[in-house]
Amino acid sequence: MGDSQCPESGDPTGALTTPPLEASSPPEGQLNHVGWLAEHIGSLLLQPEYSDVTLVVGGARLPAHRLILASCSSYFRALLYGGMRESQEEEVVLRDTPREAFELLLRYIYTGQLQLAGLKEDVVLEVLELSHLYGFLELEAGVSRFLEQVLGVRNVCRIYDRACLYQLGALAQACRLFVDRHAMAILNSDSFLNLSPVVLREMIGRDSFFAPEVDIFRAVCSWAAHNPSSDPKPILEMVRLPLLTVPELLNVVRPTDLVGPDCILDAIQLCTETRDADRPYRGSLCGLLLWDCDSRQYSYYVEVSVDQQNWTMVADRRQELCR
Repeated sequence: MGDSQCPESGDPTGALTTPPLEASSPPEGQLNHVGWLAEHIGSLLLQPEYSDVTLVVGGARLPAHRLILASCSSYFRALLYGGMRESQEEEVVLRDTPREAFELLLRYIYTGQLQLAGLKEDVVLEVLELSHLYGFLELEAGVSRFLEQVLGVRNVCRIYDRACLYQLGALAQACRLFVDRHAMAILNSDSFLNLSPVVLREMIGRDSFFAPEVDIFRAVCSWAAHNPSSDPKPILEMVRLPLLTVPELLNVVRPTDLVGPDCILDAIQLCTETRDADRPYRGSLCGLLLWDCDSRQYSYYVEVSVDQQNWTMVADRRQELCR
């Protein structure tokens, strides 16, 4: 399989970009003054007029309206109307909250709109974090879809971590597919070193994460050196030592002292005594579902692609019958 071009997201300034979406029109005969309503509610954003609470975020004092906040979020409903101390105070301090991302969240609350394209990656991820924390499910889903569109080698590891942390299934699956297509580039990226142990273990433990096993081992060693406080043993368990050659086991694995001698000897034994077809290879499993109870005979061929545009045949069984 040849090398593929690995897409990078964003521009040199770190801003993320994506194509604009077209707005839909209301059905004929229906009045739609949502824009008028949003304009009037949006005019209250960060305005002291009619404000009944001040949110202190990152040292900034942001005037807000309890009713608007509580109507959008169960978190703010409990905070501002749930009988806690904050429900009686004119100022509410939100600690450990990024100011820029929170101001964007406020804009979304008051206007129902948020422009993600052009924002720095860190800010977008902070917006995702706040939307998850405060229970803005539609915003969380919208940010997730945006991140799916801007995945690149430089940012996929960070996004993968967040997707697993917040249990965002669709975003996590998009990240898995991306890293499977660009496994070697991911292993060589700086962001690989910052993966959480849980996500790293999942990533390299998947059969579809296809790269030379010696390169996977070297990348895990680099990760372990970059994260000395993390135990590398659960990660190393996902490295398939029997796929390494005997020289690699002796000259690459053994000098690191990360793998015990018994494990190395077991791997050498498997390399020398196990049939090639019985080794735990990486790659995709292709299943062929055949109809039962008839006399038809089948043949097949397999093509693969890294970009879903250019396809290469890797197996041709058109002249052989399955049954």
